[in-house]
Amino acid sequence: MSVLFLTEDEAGASTRYRIHQYLPELESRGIEWDCQTVPDGRRERRALFRRASSFDGVVVQRRLVHPFDVRRLRRHAKRLVFDFDDAILYPDSFQRKSRSTSRWLKFLAIATSADLVVAGSEYLARVTTEFQRNVTVIPTVVDSRRYPVRTPKAREASAGGEPIRLVWIGSRSTMPYLEDVLEPIAEVAADRDLVLRVVADAAPRSIGSLAIEQVPWSPEIEVEAIASCDIGLAPLRDDRWSNGKCGLRLLQYFAAGVPAVASPVGAQSPMIAEEHGEVAATPGEFGAAVARLADDPARRVEMARRARRRLELEYDPAVWGGRFVAAVTGEPSTEAPSRSDDAHEET
Repeated sequence: MSVLFLTEDEAGASTRYRIHQYLPELESRGIEWDCQTVPDGRRERRALFRRASSFDGVVVQRRLVHPFDVRRLRRHAKRLVFDFDDAILYPDSFQRKSRSTSRWLKFLAIATSADLVVAGSEYLARVTTEFQRNVTVIPTVVDSRRYPVRTPKAREASAGGEPIRLVWIGSRSTMPYLEDVLEPIAEVAADRDLVLRVVADAAPRSIGSLAIEQVPWSPEIEVEAIASCDIGLAPLRDDRWSNGKCGLRLLQYFAAGVPAVASPVGAQSPMIAEEHGEVAATPGEFGAAVARLADDPARRVEMARRARRRLELEYDPAVWGGRFVAAVTGEPSTEAPSRSDDAHEET
C-alpha cells in the first residue's frame, strides 16, 4: 500500500499537524508514502499528477488548484482524498470582499471530485456536505509527547516573584486577532505585573503599559516558548472564515499545560470550558478573564492539569491514528478510541 500526499506548503502548520504527525502510524502498518508540495508551474504540476497513478491513494492537503488540474489529477489517482482545516472556500477575516468566485470554484472542483473529504471540524464538514456525501471529521490534534508534563508544584512556583506571562502564538497574517483584545489586556496590566509573549514572525503594536516580548517562531522553540508561560490567549472574530478555524493554538496551550482565554468560535467553542480556562466573547471579557486568572494561581494550576488531560484523551494523534489511516487508504473506518484513565500520568 502506498500514499502520495500533495500539500500547499511542506513546512506549513496544516502539513505538519494534519499529515506529518501521522506518518509514523502509516509506517508502523507497512504503508509507504511520499509527500510533495504542489508546484506553481503548470508543466511541473502535470508531471507530479502523472506520478499519482503509481500510488494506491492520493491525499490533497488544503491545496486549491484550477478545476482543469483537478480533472487531470482525478484521471491518474486511484483514490483521491481532500483534507482541509480552514474555510478556504471563503476570503479570510481581513479581506474586504465577502466572496471569492475563484476560491469557490477551485474548492468545489476538488471537493466534488474526491472519493472522500476529510474536514478538520464539524463546521467545515457541514459546509462540504451540501455537495459531497462522503465527508468525515478528523480534528487537528497535537502530539502530547512533544510537550513535557509540568507538575502543579512547578507551575505555581514559576509565578512566584515573576511576572505573569501571557502567550499568543501565530503569524503576521493572524495578528489582527490578537490586536483586537490588546487594549483591555493593557488596562489589566496597568496594576499587575504582566508580560505578553508573542511567538510569531512579527510583533503587535505597543499599547499602554503592557510589556511585549517577541519570540521569532521556529519548530525548535515553540514548545518551550509556550510551556514557560502562565496564560494562553486565543482570540478570534465571529465570521465565516474564523468559524472554520480548528483550534490548533488552543490545543498547543492544552498540551503545554497552560490555561487559556479563548473566543467561543469555530472548533474552539466545544474545546474551551470552565475547567480548561475562560471563555471570552468580547474584548472586554478577555481583559476580565485575564485579570481573574492572573490573580488566582491555584485555579490556573487546576485548569492546566485538566486542559492537558483533555488533550490526551481527545486531541492527540494516538487517538485519531486509526481513523486517519482508514481515511487515506479506504480501509473500513473505525471509531476514535478513548485512552485509559492512567494514560500519560503526570510526574
